[in-house]
Amino acid sequence: MSVSEATTPSTAEPPAAAVPFDERDLEPRTPMKRLGSTRKLAAFNNIRTQLAEQAKAVEGRADAAAGVAAELGDYCRRRADLEHEYARALDKLARAAAQRHRDQRHKREQWPLAGAYACWQAALDATRALARDHAALADLYGGPLAARLHRAADDVLRLHRKCRDLVAERQEDIAAALAEAAAAGKAHAAAAHDWRAAALKLRHAHAARQALAAADPPRNKKIKALEKELEKRRSRHAEARAKALRARAEYVLSLEAANATLQRYYLDDIADIMLCSETGYEEVVGRAVRCAAAAERARAAALSGAAQALLATAESLDAVGDRQRVVAAHPAAFAPPRPLPYAGESPSRQDAAMKELLDGAAPDEDEAAEALRRELAARLTQLEAAARALRAECREHAKTLDAAEAELVRQMEGPDACWDVSGLFGAAAAPAARPAPADDDEDDAPRKEQEDYYLAKFRSYVSCAGRLARLESKAAAVRERLLGGASGGGRSPVAGVRRGGRRGQFAAPLDDALPTPLVSCVRVIAGYGLRQQGVFRVSGSQVEMQALRAAFERGEDPLADVRDASDMNSVCGLLKLYLRELRPPLVPPQMRERLVRAAAVPDDAAFAARLREELAALPRPALLVLRYLFAFLAHLAEHSDRNMMDAWNLAICLGPTLLPAWGEGGEQVTAQNLVNELVKRTILLHRDVFPQDIAPHALYVPPEPPRSSPGEADEADGAGAEAAETEPSDVDDLDDDDEDEEPLEDDAGNPGPGAASLPSTSTKGSREPRPRPSTTPSPPP
Repeated sequence: MSVSEATTPSTAEPPAAAVPFDERDLEPRTPMKRLGSTRKLAAFNNIRTQLAEQAKAVEGRADAAAGVAAELGDYCRRRADLEHEYARALDKLARAAAQRHRDQRHKREQWPLAGAYACWQAALDATRALARDHAALADLYGGPLAARLHRAADDVLRLHRKCRDLVAERQEDIAAALAEAAAAGKAHAAAAHDWRAAALKLRHAHAARQALAAADPPRNKKIKALEKELEKRRSRHAEARAKALRARAEYVLSLEAANATLQRYYLDDIADIMLCSETGYEEVVGRAVRCAAAAERARAAALSGAAQALLATAESLDAVGDRQRVVAAHPAAFAPPRPLPYAGESPSRQDAAMKELLDGAAPDEDEAAEALRRELAARLTQLEAAARALRAECREHAKTLDAAEAELVRQMEGPDACWDVSGLFGAAAAPAARPAPADDDEDDAPRKEQEDYYLAKFRSYVSCAGRLARLESKAAAVRERLLGGASGGGRSPVAGVRRGGRRGQFAAPLDDALPTPLVSCVRVIAGYGLRQQGVFRVSGSQVEMQALRAAFERGEDPLADVRDASDMNSVCGLLKLYLRELRPPLVPPQMRERLVRAAAVPDDAAFAARLREELAALPRPALLVLRYLFAFLAHLAEHSDRNMMDAWNLAICLGPTLLPAWGEGGEQVTAQNLVNELVKRTILLHRDVFPQDIAPHALYVPPEPPRSSPGEADEADGAGAEAAETEPSDVDDLDDDDEDEEPLEDDAGNPGPGAASLPSTSTKGSREPRPRPSTTPSPPP
């Protein structure tokens, strides 16, 4: 007897509770339609186009670097020819003058008695010395400088050719991760369709059983047959449900792995590969330029300005800055795509829909779901153990890589004696014909071996870091999204292992110590810029900011001796530059949308609680930096009656720096407005958002107010009021132009009257923090 016959008694109409079986419910829904094939394929095509444009940009960068080095080498050779000609002409001039003097000695017997004779003799001596100096310059330009610059051009092209294979490998990993995510999505859609079909059949059998049980008189034989059919449907439904849940878990894991691979490649791998392809390039070119500059400066004091310019260009060589400019010049190629969305119906909605569809026909939890949960818990344990082991391996790779890089740079530069030009000029100068150092293949063999060793270590590091990002993302997905656990406050899924030693103090924090650039800039701004109108809005000097940055990268603190507001714009711009170029960023890209959604919570207490919960997932160093920064911004906003920078204005200036908006056109404008609202509310509620009971040495301590006599205070207040009355238009212009400004270094520049210096905060955590003033409220528990 079929199920349809059993559910329709001959003596009564089918009851209203029975749900007829609709074959259209079992029509196959193609996985591509369930996954949104058009959007998915468009996203994949965009990524593929981006990768192609990246390859072109990296190729152009290598060609440009090699072309510049080769052009500098040609310039040195041609300059050597000119210097030789000039030296010969000067020597001929001096020889001819001396020969005429000897030939006409009988006519010039009285010349030594004249005072002008000493001038003429000094002119001849200077001409001879100048001829020697130009001959030495010709040998220097035409010898080691030209040879080393041409070799630098060959080196960068060779390294780029070797790095292309690494780029191809990383792009193949991306393609494999995307293909895995797509295949898992198709399998998930098919399993969900089977689950729905089994649920419909189970519901139909259950309704038929209830209808037959309600019939009068009861038909026991048919009821027993339907009960057997119902048990069979339930077992098939349980199998389909377990298969669908397992397919969903695999899809979520593969999707998170694909997103982690994309984020790792766009934010770290391609940037590091660009730096790897030019390893030693900046050092060799900079060393050559420094050598030429030293020669020019020693040759004549009159050319000291040109030598300083050459030194400035050599000191300003910065691979990280070049990379940022390349990225800024190709925003469409290097902008990381948005995380791949979860295709189809969300798990929570799907569970709710299936529960409503079953209508009590099956329990919410069964042994299959519990077994799957135990399986995922065991898999989480395995993922975390593998991630710990891989993280330690990645740290070892990073240490070995730094040592290999230092050795390769040392071999590329060569010994210091090859660059010493101190003996070429002056009274005790060496002979002009100075032989150039030999650069044969035997001398290049150790360097090329070290180069191959460095590339092998770099490949190991990049591969290990990519695997670590995928493992951590899968573990986080199992913990947070599949098992429903709270997010841990430890590491970001794609933070990876940072390599140190490249950027000095101008780098991301790695421990509880606050970064020196942040503390120094905040000390100067809080001590001398609280009354500066439009602080953070007016752009500072790019040259000054680059000089300050170079000093920080050398391990110095160029702001330690600043005691006024004469260069406040550059200090503010340097702080924004530091926050913008931190890698990894303080707020990872995958957290930005969640933080912006938190800004839509209307209640301040609920907003602070939710934002605090979201920020707990950040690494501890990044959380301490954000706590220190927002406490300083809140202190700056307290003086908005003087500096015209309330919380909203500060959010407009610093929002694009902390959280760059995503999207294009109107979408980007909307996202930036939400980001500005988030930053503004965080400034106002920073004590509730950030924990105040951890790392007390990293708390922001406002400066003490300056001590002055009543007369001086009245005079300062009068001067401030007069300035506010006479210069309102400047502040209005700043407010009007703010919306159109680029999110670059925005600072302002008049010294505030009589501000006291901010007590220094130890960046190593060894000093005890100074107690807060009595007016500062105590931190919340």
